[in-house]
Amino acid sequence: MASESLAPESPSPAVPDARASRNAEKIKYEGLGVARTILVVVYLIVAIWYLAWRPSTFNPQAMAFSVIVYGAELFGFVVALMHLFMV
Repeated sequence: MASESLAPESPSPAVPDARASRNAEKIKYEGLGVARTILVVVYLIVAIWYLAWRPSTFNPQAMAFSVIVYGAELFGFVVALMHLFMV
């Protein structure tokens, strides 16, 4: 009996069955709405403006540190973009 529970399950078929296609049809999509869309657009405009302005404030005496901080800000912007487009 114990050996039966350890047996590997058969792999799923390469061709999806009819249940999977019916479940895919039931997925509902909800748009952002006007207020959230405006908020996203304002965020994108301000973030792009900020990232374009930010290099003009680099400290010439600590250029390596300024570039590292700017890279972290760019990384944060990219992560925020991925979040906006995936959620």
